[in-house]
Amino acid sequence: MSKISRDDRTIRTERAADVGSSSGAGENKRVVMTNVDNAPMIFADKVPVYGTIGDVVTTTLAAERPVGESISVSATVHLRLTRDAAKVLARSLLEALAMIDRNKGSSSLLN
Repeated sequence: MSKISRDDRTIRTERAADVGSSSGAGENKRVVMTNVDNAPMIFADKVPVYGTIGDVVTTTLAAERPVGESISVSATVHLRLTRDAAKVLARSLLEALAMIDRNKGSSSLLN
């Protein structure tokens, strides 16, 4: 799990046992992030293409946009990920979705 700190521009990373080498599994390590303010924001509401090329996972993200009276789907980014990077991204996305679900549960308690 990673948490971004806006104050010091660092990210705390917990290494998972199934990613990378077995040495240092579960070890916490601080990594300094650079270029945080200049990194592009990528929006997507579709994942129309995914697959593999050898050991590399490939994915294309896309977004819908209105064009006149119809909707156009435009690619926003092509991702090429190693197997380990794809695992970390998948786990991160699942954890983020779980956070949304927990927040919905706690907000319904307030209403």
